[in-house]
Parts: sequence; C-alpha cells; structure tokens
Amino acid sequence: PCLFYIGHSCMPFITLDTAEKILQAAPEYCLGFYTAEDEQVELIPRFFEYYFKPLANMCLRYGNKRCMTKNKGLWWITSPARPPVFDALFREGRNRITMAATEDSNSRTPEMNLMGRGGLWQAGLIQQNDVSIHSDLFSFNRFHQWEYPRVGHPYLRLLVAHATLGMTQVNSRIREYTSTRETADIETLGKESTGIFFKLLGKGLVFSPKPEDALGYSTVGLVMHPPPGDWLEDAHNGHSPEKWVEDEQLHQAVIPHNGSLWGMTNTPDHALQKILFNKQRQFGYQVPPTPYGLVAIVPAETDLSQVKGVKSWWHTDGVYAWKDGGSRLTGMEAATRMQADFAEAAQRLPFQQHGEPVFLNSLRVAQDHYRLFLIDPGWLDPADHEVTIEIHLEGEFTAQDTLNHRELSIRENRFTVDVPAGLFTIVDVRRIN
Repeated sequence: PCLFYIGHSCMPFITLDTAEKILQAAPEYCLGFYTAEDEQVELIPRFFEYYFKPLANMCLRYGNKRCMTKNKGLWWITSPARPPVFDALFREGRNRITMAATEDSNSRTPEMNLMGRGGLWQAGLIQQNDVSIHSDLFSFNRFHQWEYPRVGHPYLRLLVAHATLGMTQVNSRIREYTSTRETADIETLGKESTGIFFKLLGKGLVFSPKPEDALGYSTVGLVMHPPPGDWLEDAHNGHSPEKWVEDEQLHQAVIPHNGSLWGMTNTPDHALQKILFNKQRQFGYQVPPTPYGLVAIVPAETDLSQVKGVKSWWHTDGVYAWKDGGSRLTGMEAATRMQADFAEAAQRLPFQQHGEPVFLNSLRVAQDHYRLFLIDPGWLDPADHEVTIEIHLEGEFTAQDTLNHRELSIRENRFTVDVPAGLFTIVDVRRIN
C-alpha cells in the first residue's frame, strides 16, 4: 500500500482522470495522493481550487483516501488563510481526508509552521497529520545543500515533539539504513532516531492526543488573516535567497524575515517567534522552546468556538497584530503587548514551566493522569536543563520520571526535573486526592 506522489510546486504530474483510474485499479493499495512544496504564491489559489479540491472530493468518494500536501516555511499558517485554499482543504468534509505535512528543509520558520498545524488539529480542521523527517533539515544556507548529519537525536526529538501535537502518519526520509538487494541494516543514525521513536510508540509512551486532551496550549491563540502580497512573497521564498529586498515595513512586521536567508541571521527582538519561542537565530527551531505554552494558530475563516483550549485571540496578517476592536500594532509595540498577554495566560496552564525554557507539552492520558513531554530544543547547541514545573490544578499529585522510574518530590505544587542535552524527559503526573 502506498501514497502516490503526483505533484510539486503547484504543478500536477498526472491528470484527475488518471488519479481516478489509479483509485479504480488499486482500491486497497492506493492509500491516497500527495503533492510537495506548493509554495508559488500566485499559483496556490488556482492549484488548490481547480486541482487539489476535485482530487480531495474524489478521495472522499473512493473511501476517504488521504489527500496530502507537504510544505515548508510559513505555509501552514499563510495558505489556509487564503479563502480558496481554506475551502479546498477543509470544507464539505474534505477536512476528514486532508493530511498536513511539512518538509522544513532550509525553512526559517519551522516553529510557526508547527504551531499552524497544531492549531488546525485543535480546531478539528485536520484529522490527518503527517510527522516527517528529512535529511536536509540541517541545511541552513541555500547555496550549500548539506544533508549528512550522522547523529539521530535531533530527528528523535522532532518526532516526539511533533507527535504530541497530533499524528496519524510517520514519514522518514533520512539515511537510516544500509541496504543491498538482499538486506537492509539499520545504521547508528536510525538506531538513535526512528528506532527509538517506534519503540516509544509501540510501548504507548508517546502517543497522539485528541484535541481536548492536549493541555499544553496557551489560552491565547492567534488568528491569521490573508497577508499582503509582498510579505507573502517573502514568507514563501524557500529556495531563492538572492531575492532579498530591503523593506522597512517588512522589517517591522510582527513575523519578519521569513525567506531563506542565511540560517545564522539573528531573529529580530520584536519578532513574534522570538517573544513567544525564545528564538535567537533563523535556523534550527524545529523543536521550539515554549515558555508560555504552545500557541494555536488558525486561519480567519475558522470557527473559533471549536478550537480546543483557547479562550481569547490576537489577530495578525503577518505585518500587523491587533485584538478585536483594537489598534493595529507592529514592531516592538506589538511585541510588548503580545508578550504580556501570553505571559499572563501562562499562569493558567495546567503545568507551567520555570527556568531556561524547553519544549513542553502536557497530555491527558486518562482522568487524573497526565503525561508531560519536556524536550531539549537545542538543535545546534544541545544543553542540559533543570526545569521547575508548577501545577495549576486542584488536588494532591505524584510525579514520576517515566523512563527512569524515579519518583519526583512535589512541594507546594512544584517539582524539579532534569532534561538531558539532546534528549527529553517524560513525566507522569497523577492526582491522588
């Protein structure tokens, strides 16, 4: 059984008639179809209205086959904000079979792309989510495509973190095996990444949550409105760093500098991704720190009442940010106001972290049983972390470092846990009274 790869760059490889013939000829073996890197700004609405939408309708008719698009940059917050794309992906039952995927190679905003997919999951707009890893996730310069890391821990951390935001499929495109015609042997790279991850899945230690059981989200969310054209061109520039244009308005944008610049470029102090995710440079935040919790980002046509866990909203078009009825803000003024709101909301998280921030998500396993995933976010500079967790729930609790079977002492609703460099810690918290 397989997914058929049928398009790239908003260009179909096959006609819709051919796709239907595949579905008719292989009703069991054809799991669905996917396209990749559909980032051409001017072509996206037409491609999704006249190709992806009828393809998705066909997939519905033939037994809910998957219809996936895999994209980098800011795609999963910008494209669904464009009305024809929102319609093609989510309306008339297509949300049941639309599968969201990323290929964040040379991406300068993987943390935002992740929060966009997470927001769609929390809103019920997607029910199929692909968690994928690629060899070239380490490329931080478009002029030199480096894709030969020899350690697995960055991939392992990505898989665990992304799975906790919703996952129905895993896709691995790394050099984890040495294969011949007769054999396929897993290498160290695979043993340190997918090998461990699949064992964690098999044991039920890592799992994909229902939206209502994902408790790591801030009660403040972000609504994405259709962005202006020049900002959108930069946001979707995943392949052409030579197209940089100096623009003061874009520099002061709430989400600035999103194209494929040199990855070591410093993230501006006013950037949303810096104030919310402690981002210091444009490369390497596939697993972001979450000092104020995860942030659900959803398109403007979303029914906001259906987004699990979010109570209030900021709005943005990429350049400006505003609250309902409020002034449109940009630069440091927007950053200061938004950071204050998210910091205040963090005090209402069921589990709030203190100290040097790590990636934290907390999932409900069962009534009175919670599982916390604390992950070192440092791709280029992994480091040990000591994190204090404050419990904002009623009752008395126990906490256990799940992988080490070690009880953690809770005093005044707080406990401290170590997160090792390049790895993660899983903590099970249970209410006992």
